[in-house]
Amino acid sequence: AGCGNARNLVEIARQCKKAAGIDSSEKMLGFAAARIRKAELGEKVELVKADVCRLPFAASEFDKVFCLAVLHHLHKAKRLKAFRELARVLKKGGKLYLSEWNRDQKKFDGMGEKVNVPWKMSDGRKVARHYYLSSEKEITKMARKAGLIVGYVVFEKNGREHAKRGAKNLCLELWKTTV
Repeated sequence: AGCGNARNLVEIARQCKKAAGIDSSEKMLGFAAARIRKAELGEKVELVKADVCRLPFAASEFDKVFCLAVLHHLHKAKRLKAFRELARVLKKGGKLYLSEWNRDQKKFDGMGEKVNVPWKMSDGRKVARHYYLSSEKEITKMARKAGLIVGYVVFEKNGREHAKRGAKNLCLELWKTTV
């Protein structure tokens, strides 16, 4: 969910029978399609333009869902809707793998829930991008409201487990136990 340019989707697709990638950006889906073709995974991957809050899939369609660095793009009210949609499309016993920026990074000290982060564009310009950060407590609360069980929580920096303070990402495995 929120596949972007398919960097992660390619690796996921290599390990399963069939994969679907959704993104709300037509431009990112174009990049994703090119990457999927280059990896020769076209028959295994379906790309769909969709909003993570309104997924065009049947209930209980997926064994696993990956949602990496997506929810921080959504305002708080939409994040709970997204969680409910992600839970809806998971089969009973399915797993949701989620990562979000860690609110407890030093660069976010004193900034609150909504932050503006300078972003360097491909042409060298810098623009401010808006992000909505959630704490571990807020994320796990939303997951539970959506009917998911928190399997584990890990803080990550540079691909390794890290202490909460200073970690770049908050990573969770969530489980669906009901229909």
